[in-house]
Amino acid sequence: MANIQETLKDYEAAYSYLFNSLQLVNRITDKELLTNIYTVAVQLHVSAGAYQRATQFVDNLQRYAVDDRQKCIAQVLNIHVQLKLGNYKDQVLAEQARAVCQKANERLMTASLALYLAEYRLLIGESLLLVEMTALLSELEQIGFPPAILQARFLLAQVHIQQHRPLDAEHLLLLVQQQAHQLKDLDVGNKSLLLLAKFYQAEGRTAESLTAYQQYSQLQQAYFDDYKARNIAYHQAQTNLLESENTLALLKNQNELLRLEREVQTNEKLVAIFAGMALVALLLLALYVVNGKRRALHRLATTDYLTHLLNRRHFTEQVSSQLQNRRQAEQQSLIMLDIDHFKQLNDQYGHASGDYVLRQVAKLCQSALRKQDVIARMGGEEFAIFLPGCDLEHAFTLAEVCRCRIAERKFSLKGDTVQVTASFGVAAALPGQSFEQLLQQADDALYMAKAAGRNSCQTFAMEPGYEI
Repeated sequence: MANIQETLKDYEAAYSYLFNSLQLVNRITDKELLTNIYTVAVQLHVSAGAYQRATQFVDNLQRYAVDDRQKCIAQVLNIHVQLKLGNYKDQVLAEQARAVCQKANERLMTASLALYLAEYRLLIGESLLLVEMTALLSELEQIGFPPAILQARFLLAQVHIQQHRPLDAEHLLLLVQQQAHQLKDLDVGNKSLLLLAKFYQAEGRTAESLTAYQQYSQLQQAYFDDYKARNIAYHQAQTNLLESENTLALLKNQNELLRLEREVQTNEKLVAIFAGMALVALLLLALYVVNGKRRALHRLATTDYLTHLLNRRHFTEQVSSQLQNRRQAEQQSLIMLDIDHFKQLNDQYGHASGDYVLRQVAKLCQSALRKQDVIARMGGEEFAIFLPGCDLEHAFTLAEVCRCRIAERKFSLKGDTVQVTASFGVAAALPGQSFEQLLQQADDALYMAKAAGRNSCQTFAMEPGYEI
């Protein structure tokens, strides 16, 4: 179901199925079933850009792989993840994986391995042999797996461009565009449109180049929306899993507390006769420890694990309550902010650097807020700030302060000095308005900030005909 829903782009359902499956692995003894679960876990984490987390599932996959087919899949996925992390250096791994896959007669995984390595070689500036890529494409067309065929055609088009074969390159790129549209593959479709626009530009075909650039710009927004939806679904499912585990742990501790209380009542006479104040003191200490754990678990269930801000669920409950109970004349506003080009930053510098940027952006925004303001991480690279007693004008000013602090901060990532920017959308609550309606308006303003070129603040303006 996780695989099916991911193909249908219902990312919320896909990651929900995945994390529900992962909750059950400690109760499963069937190694084949475990390898299936970890295979899907690796693939969906790679799709979400969570490569570091994917390595943990690769380790589990290799641990439980028994036959040659399972070992083939585990070794190929391990190389795929290492390539994404930029950690692949040992070519012996590829030779070993190829040998295992050929022994298992796994033609698709053998071809997929060649595809991953070819993509990596092009990425680092190496040239590919035309005969090598043509043979790989032919093999994949015989196997009949459309997503891999699409990727191979795109790579072969780049080889044709490298070897100055413009007619072959144009033919393949147009074919890739058609197939990417059929498969709804926004990533390859986006990349191929950009390459086609650059190709036309180099060929001096200005009008066709301009058309391709316009199509690329339109598809890039669709790709960004798709990536954002996937990223939010991934982080929300992860947060829901953590909250579920914390809630269960909290209930377990509450039951333990009740058991201790009943034990005290049962042994009350013995306490009075034999233990006196010493046992009472011990009981108080036990109650103190249990209550401390309960408070800690409550904090985990209501805060984001990475930034220690409120999580989306608790923020929604808190703000909804304040909107319902506000005084008639009280003004309230909401700011939505999204870090610009966060996926590119993650891809270039790695997941750990992305986490560092998220934590620092959270701290920069927190430093500009008042005590009564509420800030939360809504998922992925998106944050929200609720401002009670604050009108639209002052909320916009605060958003500008946060935006400037982020833009002025220089981030040191793997030896590079990187500038990070964010886009902000600001909306003021109307009387009787729900949290969902206010959030939608702030999100609309955020979208306008993105469309205006990013690194900007926009306020929501109610236009005629706008439906709340």
